[in-house]
Amino acid sequence: MKIFFAVSLALLLGACASPGRIPLDYRGADAGSVVISIGQTRKTSYPLYSLVFRKQHRSADPQQGEEGSFMYAPFGIFEKSEADYQSDQEKGSIFVKSLPPGEYEIYKLDISWTTGMAQGSFSSTKDFSIPFEVKPNATTYLGNYQANRTDGKNLFGMTVPGGAVFVVANRKESDIALVKDKITHAHGEIIDATPSPKSVGSPYFVDQGIGGQFEGR
Repeated sequence: MKIFFAVSLALLLGACASPGRIPLDYRGADAGSVVISIGQTRKTSYPLYSLVFRKQHRSADPQQGEEGSFMYAPFGIFEKSEADYQSDQEKGSIFVKSLPPGEYEIYKLDISWTTGMAQGSFSSTKDFSIPFEVKPNATTYLGNYQANRTDGKNLFGMTVPGGAVFVVANRKESDIALVKDKITHAHGEIIDATPSPKSVGSPYFVDQGIGGQFEGR
């Protein structure tokens, strides 16, 4: 793992807010709601997690947004995600977003880290696919993603942060109940799009336990 110290949290947040993004507050009459839960164990303490998604069928129009991010910032400097659930083992936030209808996929993840004066991020080394569909006046539930820290070794044999793997769980009933008042289409169709980690085929998503390697920068 190669670690570079030039990427700051501010730059990462700025990149996530760049023009041409898929709106997460779409207000069209054909909007659909998306619910996703992201959290971390008590032994995991990264300040920012970003699950990046894109349209499955890209448009030829450069003015249309083609990519977006679901971001969880438990220790955010510029913004902080308030905990919607927490226990002795974990805490996390449940996000309700409004998207244009269409077919999408989560295909990349980024995790920022800080160690003393150094800052950087871990990114998935290969694209993967967690597909989901947004339908007008319906709610799509994407699952619960709980980050579990992994460690690596530097050139001196010292233990250093190695990223995280996400334990994926279907907590549809409890997650939606906690944020029901925020869902515009709470009484419409609820689509369960929780993925099976096995079907995703990526070491970053597991039922429980072990994980994969990240590209540090």
